[in-house]
Amino acid sequence: MPRVYTPGRPVYWKAYKRDPEDIVTNRWKKSLEESGVKEGEGERNVAEAEVRVKSKKREIETVSIRSFVLSRCPSLLKDYVPTWWLRAGHLNTIYCVVGDFTKKDLVEYERTLLRLPDGGTIGLDFTPPSYERPLDPKTPIVVVLHGLSGGTRYFCSFESYVRDILAAATTPKEKGGLGYRGVVMNFRGCAGVPLTTAQLYGGAHTEDIRSTILYLRQTYPEAPLLGVGFSLGANVLSMYVEEEGANCALSSVCVLGNPWNLNLNSDRLEKRFLYRNIYAKAMGGNLLFLLQGHLETLAKLAPTKATPHIQHLLTMRAPTLKDFDHHVTRFIGGTPPKYPFASADHYYAGSTTHKRTHEIMVPFLAFNTEDDPIVAENPIEEIERDGKFVCQVVTPYGGHLGWFEGGKGIASGLGLAKGGPPPRWVRKPVLEWLEATGEDVADLSGGGGVGVGEGAEGRGLKRKFKVVKNERGFTMLEGSDVVGYKLLVKVDKVKQPEPAGHSQAVGSAA
Repeated sequence: MPRVYTPGRPVYWKAYKRDPEDIVTNRWKKSLEESGVKEGEGERNVAEAEVRVKSKKREIETVSIRSFVLSRCPSLLKDYVPTWWLRAGHLNTIYCVVGDFTKKDLVEYERTLLRLPDGGTIGLDFTPPSYERPLDPKTPIVVVLHGLSGGTRYFCSFESYVRDILAAATTPKEKGGLGYRGVVMNFRGCAGVPLTTAQLYGGAHTEDIRSTILYLRQTYPEAPLLGVGFSLGANVLSMYVEEEGANCALSSVCVLGNPWNLNLNSDRLEKRFLYRNIYAKAMGGNLLFLLQGHLETLAKLAPTKATPHIQHLLTMRAPTLKDFDHHVTRFIGGTPPKYPFASADHYYAGSTTHKRTHEIMVPFLAFNTEDDPIVAENPIEEIERDGKFVCQVVTPYGGHLGWFEGGKGIASGLGLAKGGPPPRWVRKPVLEWLEATGEDVADLSGGGGVGVGEGAEGRGLKRKFKVVKNERGFTMLEGSDVVGYKLLVKVDKVKQPEPAGHSQAVGSAA
């Protein structure tokens, strides 16, 4: 059974009560059982259940992060049994690379490109597309940050771990989903987003997610924003939430495979033969591939401190992740005052998030595994001592962003027979969490008892942004020179990668 770690002295807040039968996973299971799994009847039963939920007068209760999670995420109270042929962490992680997920959890996106105040560009992929299914402007939005090099060869929006969550979260409620809106923030230079400055992205750079959130709040002012981050994206999201504290505009956060302590992870990746030659070089290779796709653009821009290092990096044979971070990321992975860093080790130290969980002031759920070859250690002690709003779930198995369960066998899992890849266990508790934090949180300012929440007037939907238009046409956060945006273009449809292009998840998921 997953281990659930929560703070010893939590903060309390108010939430609307939710009957167990009204939780998304229980509601769908019950409807199928009642209908005998006849086509159409399950959907009708779910729709009827949704009407019943909305017609109820919902009572308010006082909750802590532990009581909130355990009462609304029943999947965490059941055993996670990994797919029998993927029981080891290495196998779970490597299967994310070799498995064919191109026909599973299909999602369509439309893209919005934003120009940032420093001249950089980010791409926001929205689902469902507005032309396919218009949604109420108040619909909760799942804001996703991808892994290390998601989309270097293929769109990170189509990474299997991203689609696994978004396909279900954005499916209409009458068909068993949550009916939410989803948006993936593609880091600079990833997923076909043009590189328009000499800056890439890194684990300590949080200004781009701030600009994204500003755009979303200006576009959908009454929609709760629910953050979901994977691996490096989880780290960036965690750092943003820690830095914002009681002013965080996200209503909740869920992180999967967060690396937490980057120094410790790097030590293991560099010093152990298997880890260095499989994982460290794979991640370094993916980032090098990303960089090579932008060399022509970088040559046209003014030189940076990274320019001579890039020339040296290009001569290296099979550079590791630390090699890339030493020659590139520590220089152009973000903006001052954080960047540049003196070395890769200094960059890792400046990007760690495990020591600041006490600064997180919104409901926060973290998923990690004990057999993750990328993440060396989980901050259980810090969370139990200082976490307040933080809950960490640790499973014995699952690898890095795997969590596969069930399935029909090795042949089907590898695409050699019918059946397809096994499902991911983690989808169920993540959906339960998104539903609960999107619809059940009533007031984070506290409800009595030890550790009452304070200063929550500016959290979540209550966080109000004051913006100004500058002379260049940017919508800027008042008082900031770096947080802002200008709408460039909207692309009706983002093309899904061809079946031959399996995602390089070891690199993209770290």
